[in-house]
Amino acid sequence: MPRPGVLLSRIRVAFASLLIGILWAGLAGAQTPNFSGRWEPVGSPDAPDSNLTLITHTTDRLSIRDSCVSIRGGHYGGPRMLSVYKMDGSENRSTRMDVESVATATMKDGRLTIVTVSKYPDGRIYDTTEVWSLDSAGDLVIETWDGLRGVAPNSRKQVYRKRI
Repeated sequence: MPRPGVLLSRIRVAFASLLIGILWAGLAGAQTPNFSGRWEPVGSPDAPDSNLTLITHTTDRLSIRDSCVSIRGGHYGGPRMLSVYKMDGSENRSTRMDVESVATATMKDGRLTIVTVSKYPDGRIYDTTEVWSLDSAGDLVIETWDGLRGVAPNSRKQVYRKRI
């Protein structure tokens, strides 16, 4: 029979191994959401950001094809817009109507965050932060904070349901 100190050490090692195994299984089971699909707004038909159309999401890229009015900055009656983001946090640059934008997209803890800084020709700077997630029903929830730099941001939350 092992000495009491050795037995206690073996029990501690066994317990620590079990705890590490449980934590590892939990981390391995956590999945990154896939936002791919055709999405339509849930709720008020006059919601200002209500025409998000098609998302293609891979491990390294997010592509969003919008209708005329959208969370991506399209204008009513304007052309459909395509926004493409690299998912590694690197800069995504674009220019639309003389407005230069730099955006980054990162995934953390099952939530996608897109931060965009847009510079207008007259020197104004417009900041936008979007946080995307899937709720327990599988709906896409987008929380947005945006506004001119130096002014309190506007905030809104829009929910989209996948069209099958």
